[in-house]
Amino acid sequence: MNQTYKDIEIICILDGEDEICENIVKEFIHIDNRFKMIKQINSGANFSRKVGFQNSLGEYVTFVDSDDWISVDTLEKCAKSLENNDFDLVKFGYVKVNNKNKYIYFPITKAFTLIQGKQEVKNIVINNMFKNYDFNQMWGQVIKKSKIRENFFNMDLTIAEDLYFNYNLINSIDSILLIEDCCYYYYFNNNSITKTKNKVRLLGDFNDITYVYQKILEDIESDSLFQKDQLNYIYYFVYKELIFYIFRCLNVTGLSYKDKINFILKQAQTDFYLRIKQRVKYDFIRNDKNGYRLVFKEMYNNHIKKALCYAMLIEIFVKIKK
Repeated sequence: MNQTYKDIEIICILDGEDEICENIVKEFIHIDNRFKMIKQINSGANFSRKVGFQNSLGEYVTFVDSDDWISVDTLEKCAKSLENNDFDLVKFGYVKVNNKNKYIYFPITKAFTLIQGKQEVKNIVINNMFKNYDFNQMWGQVIKKSKIRENFFNMDLTIAEDLYFNYNLINSIDSILLIEDCCYYYYFNNNSITKTKNKVRLLGDFNDITYVYQKILEDIESDSLFQKDQLNYIYYFVYKELIFYIFRCLNVTGLSYKDKINFILKQAQTDFYLRIKQRVKYDFIRNDKNGYRLVFKEMYNNHIKKALCYAMLIEIFVKIKK
C-alpha cells in the first residue's frame, strides 16, 4: 500500500477462514481500489500463488508471503530498471528476520548484474542455485508474467515448490537483471521448524525433495552446457541437502528414538540417495581433483561439517542394522 511506485494491483489471497485478516483486507479495499481479495479454503501457499497469478492483470508479477514484506521503494526500483529495458526477471536480495527481531542480510551475489541469453541465464543461475541459494525462492523477484506457465506451480508438492517453479522459470526466460539491494524481508520463526511434523509428513517432504532434485538432475545431465566439475558440485550439493532432509526427523517431537533411527535408515536406502552418494564418493571426491579441492575448502564451513557428520552417522546406523 505504501509503495512509492503507485501503478500496481495488490491481490490478497485469504487461504482459510480468518475473520480478522478478512476485515483488515476489506478496510484496505474500501480506501484503495488497487486491492483485491480472493477467498479459498486452506489450499496452501503454492495454490495461493497460482490463483494470484491467474487473476493478475499486470505485465509483471511478484509474490509476497503472508508473514513477509518488501521495502517501500522495491517496486519503484524495479520499474525504473524496466523503463528502457525488457528484462524477463528482476531479482533482488533479501533480509532474514527471526522471531527475536534479528536481521540478517543476504544481498545478491555481486559477481554479475545483468545476465542475457538463454544459455548464459541457465548456466549462471544453476551454478548460483546450487551454491548461494540466490534463485531458490519464488519471492524476492519481479517476473514477466508471459514467461510463467501454469504447470510451473506443482500442486502435488508440499515443499521445494519454490525450487521447482524457479527451475522451470529459468528454462523460460532470456534475461535477468540483478539488484544487489536487500528489498525483501523474510520472517523466520525459529520455534516452528519441523517440530509439529509426523512420520507421514516427514516421508512426504523427503519424497517431494527427491522428486524435484531428480527432475532437475535429469535435465542437467542431458544438457551439454554443463561441464563435469559443475555437475560434480551439483551432485555434492544434492547429497548434502538429502542428508539434511533425512535428519530433520531429529527435531520432531512425539517420535520415539527408534522411529527416528528407522526413518533415517529407510531414507538412506532409497535408490536416489544411494545413486547420489555413489556419484559423490567416486566421481567427485576420488577422481576429480577440482572436486577434491572444493570439498576440502568447504570443510571449513560449519554447515558442511554438520552434513558430513550426519553422513557418517548414517553409515554407522546402516552397519549396526546389518
